Amino acid sequence: MSVPAEATYADGSTGTLTIQLTGWIPGPAYGETEAVRTSRIHTRTGPLGTTAAIFHQVGELDPARNGRRSR
Repeated sequence: MSVPAEATYADGSTGTLTIQLTGWIPGPAYGETEAVRTSRIHTRTGPLGTTAAIFHQVGELDPARNGRRSR
């Protein structure tokens, strides 16, 4: 799934980037790394013995916006 995200730079300006998200049951699909993995998830009917993960992802930011203000 692709979703828009907004980055706020140190100088207060903003920029938009798109990040791709993997659901927590399949493995990483967009170059993410696993931040946390578990062997159980909780559902409405109780615990379910299946692996799931929360992923860490790095987004591309504008290198020209380093937060310095020109004088």
